[in-house]
Amino acid sequence: MLGKSLKALSLWILVMMLAASCSGKAPDKGEAKPDIQAVKEPTIDKPTELTLYHPWGMTQQLFMETEGKYIVKKYPNLSFKVLNRSNGTLDQLVASGTKIDLIYATENELALLKDLGLDSDLSDPMKRYSYDINALEPVVANYIRSFNGGKIPAIPTQLQTLALYYNKSLFDKFGVPYPAAKWSWDQLVETSKKLTRSDGGVAYRGYADGAINNSFRFNPFSMPLADSGTNKAVFETDRMKDYVKQLIRPLQIPEYDLQRSNINNNKARDWFRKEQTLAMATMMTSDFPRASTGETVNWDVVTYPDFKEAPGVGPQPEIIMWYVTSNSGSKEAAYLAAAEMSAARVQAGLFQEGSIPVLKDKSGMGTFGSALPDLKGKNVKALIPDKYADKSPYFKYVSIPAAQLVGVYVETALGTKDINTSFREAVENANKTIEQNIKTK
Repeated sequence: MLGKSLKALSLWILVMMLAASCSGKAPDKGEAKPDIQAVKEPTIDKPTELTLYHPWGMTQQLFMETEGKYIVKKYPNLSFKVLNRSNGTLDQLVASGTKIDLIYATENELALLKDLGLDSDLSDPMKRYSYDINALEPVVANYIRSFNGGKIPAIPTQLQTLALYYNKSLFDKFGVPYPAAKWSWDQLVETSKKLTRSDGGVAYRGYADGAINNSFRFNPFSMPLADSGTNKAVFETDRMKDYVKQLIRPLQIPEYDLQRSNINNNKARDWFRKEQTLAMATMMTSDFPRASTGETVNWDVVTYPDFKEAPGVGPQPEIIMWYVTSNSGSKEAAYLAAAEMSAARVQAGLFQEGSIPVLKDKSGMGTFGSALPDLKGKNVKALIPDKYADKSPYFKYVSIPAAQLVGVYVETALGTKDINTSFREAVENANKTIEQNIKTK
């Protein structure tokens, strides 16, 4: 009886193996299998050169000293030709017939890539090579899935957002305690009052926004500036009006010298980084002063202050990505190069070099900015919020409503228009400009 049972069992196993063989599937061992068979150790077998466009002026040498070194370590057969604005704008290069494999840019460049027919969908290679999108910061993963209608045109590699920088020497000069690690907007305003004064014939200001455009684009309330369905501005809300009122409070201190030219981005940055007459400034996390470029300000940094309506929530992140173009002649290699930049080992290296990683798990990455002399002794933890605000929905022409809101900010701070009139006119101007851009395209 036992012999017959064993023969029956053996026959059953043989039948199941043959069935699996005919179907092209391995026997189920209780493990979930991906839809497409994963390639565990991807390789690039032959010498391949990729052309990378870096719109922010990255040179060939600097690229290889930063991002490039990580990729060629993994794929020795890869080499790069780096182009930047000195070679022409992206549309000029495409018009001249230049083939580009990779584009290093933020999410805002998707519109231009679509206009040029360069956008692609990386969903297939991401499945094939088992790219784990859930390993990303949740706000990044959600955005990557949604901002292009479900298609994924790029691999995220780094983040940046807003932070509050302060000049320690000015706090010392006027006997004011430094900002706390976790600060509220109300505390910023009260401290700004103590630092806004004239001393020895020099006008000092407590606070100015050195990234006001981004303070609207990456606002911590995740307020959209426009609707991509209607192509209309949608920022004329009570919440946005209250946000503007909060932002201009430090500028309404009686001793503050208000002029239209004094409250734009460049002036605030100059006050802080060069003239050193500004005690606190909002700037992007990648915009910290650098002694390596001759800036001598004695600075430190805290996280962007909390608003009482959104406690514990930082600003939205700006996502820096590697786009693989649709006309790349080496799409597989381009994808592998882009994907390598979000690998844990590479993210750890970038983390130590002062770039905010896209991965949510930062354990084992070491100390942020430890390889960067300009960050030595600084409160580097403040450059990475504990919680990012959710990204506002993608909008192709987001720069248009953002610019109009900067105008509202200036007019309201100066008192040249009441806030309701300023908002109404800004929405009208934004809608007209958006419409003109659509017609021009």
